Amino acid sequence: MSREFAEEFTEEMDLRPSEEEVERVKEPCLMSMAGKSRGVLFRLREGEVVVGRSAEKADIVLEERGVSRAHARLTCGPDGVVTLLDLDSTNGTYVNGKKVTSVLLADGDTINFGPEATVRLDYQDTVEQKLLEHLYKNATRDGLTGVLNKKSFLERLEEQFAVTTRHGQRVCLAMIDADNFKRINDTYGHPAGDAVLKALARRVVSLVRKADLVGRYGGEEFIILIRETDVDGARVLLDRIRAAVEEMPFVVPAEGGERPISMTISVGVAGLDVSAGIEESLERADQALYRAKNSGRNQVVIHGEA
Repeated sequence: MSREFAEEFTEEMDLRPSEEEVERVKEPCLMSMAGKSRGVLFRLREGEVVVGRSAEKADIVLEERGVSRAHARLTCGPDGVVTLLDLDSTNGTYVNGKKVTSVLLADGDTINFGPEATVRLDYQDTVEQKLLEHLYKNATRDGLTGVLNKKSFLERLEEQFAVTTRHGQRVCLAMIDADNFKRINDTYGHPAGDAVLKALARRVVSLVRKADLVGRYGGEEFIILIRETDVDGARVLLDRIRAAVEEMPFVVPAEGGERPISMTISVGVAGLDVSAGIEESLERADQALYRAKNSGRNQVVIHGEA
């Protein structure tokens, strides 16, 4: 990417670096080149980060097949020099095709964590980094709420389905719908409705685990992929989210300033069923949501339960 091309976007997208960033000029980052996180840019700050498959053990999570829970450690020095240490991973760490245990990385090095996860070390200036992050966010995130857009969520779901098929990992899908949302739009206007959806998305994201995924499915409907959890565990998490939403004030623009309003959510849950497939699993979660809304709202309903 040319410097000139990046500069064309600087003012429009607020990509101008701070004084601190100008002094730093170049900083290391990892660009994911393949797999589920393809296109994601991971900035490396001074200190240590662990790369792995487990959100509990790793700072940079790569979910591709063959990545160990804690696969490797990257250490970035104050001068931006990055060293890599393999953490006795099952499938090894490779730099430019050569298996390594500990190595000093150079600009442009290609790193493989196992057979499928590929990243490249790049030293980029701040404008280039911000532009890449902006483009990636626009392609994968909902413009209003900042959670995954529907297309990106479904792509991640397909990848998760493949993992579930191979390893039998327990996964649940949850459909969330804002109760009586049309009434909010009709009473306070669409800016108020937008404010409610943004606040709802923030609250949901703050309560799910790092490994879970949140997306906007359409309108006032959101979807969550809950990993390594059965429906009973999902019920506990989702009822906590439901109660938190019920208790929180949603501040919306109103005549003469702002005002707090209340809102509830209905939730439908289904397990990701390998034998049924993705579409059927989504349909089951949607059916459970329909039951939740038609039996009083403000509740969590599990598909298949009486």
